[in-house]
Amino acid sequence: MNNNMEDTGNLRNAIPSAYNLISANRSIGYTLPSAIADIVDNSISAEATRVQILSPPAPYPILKIVDNGHGMNQQELDEAMKFGGNRDCFSKRTASDLGRFGMGLKTATLSQCKCLEVVTRKKGILIGGCWDLDFLRDHDCWKYQTIKEEDCIDLIRDTFLEEDSLLNGTVIIWSKFDRLSDKSSGGRNAVFAYQLDQAMSKLELIFHRFLSGEAGLNKLSIEYNGHYLVPNDPFLSSKNPDYSKPKDIPLENDFILVYPHKLPHPKQLSKEELERLTFGSTLLETQGFYVYRAKRLIDYGTWFSLAPKLDKTKLSRIQIDIPNSLDHVWSLDIKKSRTILPQSIRDDLRSIVEVSTDNSVRTFTRKGRIRKDSYPVWISTKRDKTVQYSLNSEHPILAGFQQTLPEEQKQQFVTILKFISSSLVGIINQIQLDLQNDLQPVSAEDAELTKKELKAQIQAMVDMGFDDNIIAQCFNFTNINEIIATVREGK
Repeated sequence: MNNNMEDTGNLRNAIPSAYNLISANRSIGYTLPSAIADIVDNSISAEATRVQILSPPAPYPILKIVDNGHGMNQQELDEAMKFGGNRDCFSKRTASDLGRFGMGLKTATLSQCKCLEVVTRKKGILIGGCWDLDFLRDHDCWKYQTIKEEDCIDLIRDTFLEEDSLLNGTVIIWSKFDRLSDKSSGGRNAVFAYQLDQAMSKLELIFHRFLSGEAGLNKLSIEYNGHYLVPNDPFLSSKNPDYSKPKDIPLENDFILVYPHKLPHPKQLSKEELERLTFGSTLLETQGFYVYRAKRLIDYGTWFSLAPKLDKTKLSRIQIDIPNSLDHVWSLDIKKSRTILPQSIRDDLRSIVEVSTDNSVRTFTRKGRIRKDSYPVWISTKRDKTVQYSLNSEHPILAGFQQTLPEEQKQQFVTILKFISSSLVGIINQIQLDLQNDLQPVSAEDAELTKKELKAQIQAMVDMGFDDNIIAQCFNFTNINEIIATVREGK
């Protein structure tokens, strides 16, 4: 067999079917948020400071994504409409370039709908092009359709590019949404509106550093149907959570920056803050690494198998900043939504994870600790790999109450305590489930009825003849001595 590739006589064309190949690429795993984010990436790479997302009223779903970036001339539009482009995807690019394979515009769009139209203006010249799967089905060629100028003018109607004929920029139009369910009572438009609302929440997270105008970035505004997106910082920096200095880890000929964060205790968070921090999930599920590529969030909510997701570590989040020069090391996919942790830095990150999760554990330990001189209400007995919990029958309140009972009822009281203890396993399971869903148990000191109930309990102990020292040891309260004094004084 002749393997001399210099001899072009040994080569034959194997040009794939445009329709079949593009149709196959529609199912590589884009979601609506990741698809829209891919388009916004292009706007950022074009140094846009404004992005407008519109879903105008129409008999059928349609989406327009507008930016005030550089715009494109004919040669640049040809390159943008080409699958794969001409640039080597492994070649060096500017640090702010969020592209990679030259596939995002086309594959992201066609993963959601059958028609992509691009209208762009540069130096006052308005041009446009279209990929339409219905057209490709009939013609099956690697050629996109051009759009006449009068049609371009119509397509930018109601966008900010229409308002200023000298403004550079680009409009991406998605139509022919063939993958939307129409089983909703409101039909496809209602389903589309709901999915867009969810997608905008994701964009507030993915581009939060651009939306907030972080140092070194051009501040970006994203407007959706007249409403501006609000940056969703997953580290809640505005509430000053624990923050460690960044650590730089060398990787090939570059380096990554690692920033350990710890969220405030859930009791210190409002309901709205907690909802935005969990992105429709829970703190348990969203703990872990948050990987940013050129300041854009790529992957989050995973420990990359370096640690388990535990309730006591759910306040730990670790930010990783990677440059686009290391895309190949992190196995960045076309969707730019998943990464694979390089084997060479696993040990470095594991040590950071251990310290970070320990900080989370200590937060919960501090919140739940009991005074060393307190009488425990519950006691545990360990046997091999099991543990049994039971009410402490020697607790002064329980023991004192038992002594007030007639002899024939004392054994009944012991039976009742054992019955309550035996039901604890089911309660523990429910507590674990509640904690995983970020529901916080109300401590005795925080309960609404504490003062009235507490005074009644203290009065009962006073009536049983306990001294103040014993009473104080039965309650885990910071100002218990003051409360006992008020009971003694009859206040």
